Amino acid sequence: MAPNLVVERVRPGTLLDDPGLDCVPDAAVGRVAKEGDLNAEIRRLHSPDVDTFEHFRPPCDDDFALIIQVIVGPQGTIGEESFDVELITPKRLAARIRDGGPQCGRHLLIVNEYNYAQVDA
Repeated sequence: MAPNLVVERVRPGTLLDDPGLDCVPDAAVGRVAKEGDLNAEIRRLHSPDVDTFEHFRPPCDDDFALIIQVIVGPQGTIGEESFDVELITPKRLAARIRDGGPQCGRHLLIVNEYNYAQVDA
């Protein structure tokens, strides 16, 4: 059986719905980490919305939304998966709520303004 992928480095025996853990896949929540779980690494960030994500500047730093693909793979081996996240400002999110009603916050990375260095950190 293939080992499970845990995106956060955790000690075996850690309960994976611990609020102190970030980026644990939904399928792993409530599961206890065990020996053999793999650690993942972010390989790169990409946006299908812009030519060069690193040099992109939105027309308005505090009112935009942008899809980011986070390319993640098991540490030290080949293979990777893409996870989509929407980088969005509170101002843009408020406009969506005003225009379309309640919004699901899943897969949103909410920032006050565009700052590639912060997103890449």
